[in-house]
Amino acid sequence: MTALRAALSNGWLLFGFLGTVLFSTRWLVQLIASHRARKSVITPMFWLMSLLGSLVLLTYFSIGPHRDAVGVVANAFPLCVALYNLMLVRKPGVTDR
Repeated sequence: MTALRAALSNGWLLFGFLGTVLFSTRWLVQLIASHRARKSVITPMFWLMSLLGSLVLLTYFSIGPHRDAVGVVANAFPLCVALYNLMLVRKPGVTDR
């Protein structure tokens, strides 16, 4: 049982790192897009990575072994913002600026 518990704990740890990597590397995507455009650009990929990173981290903090209300609250708002922006991007006539 101890080996199973350790394996599950390591799995959750890797899951938490996945969310952190997704959420953090979105800044690299934004930097590359802005560098190429020679102006500040926020791409749909930035918002998608924000959404996925927030979902993974919300799951990690709400049902994982390291339950943390601060982590849930810290990731709930970015999830909403990312979802809203992805909905705007999908609307006809809306373009990246």
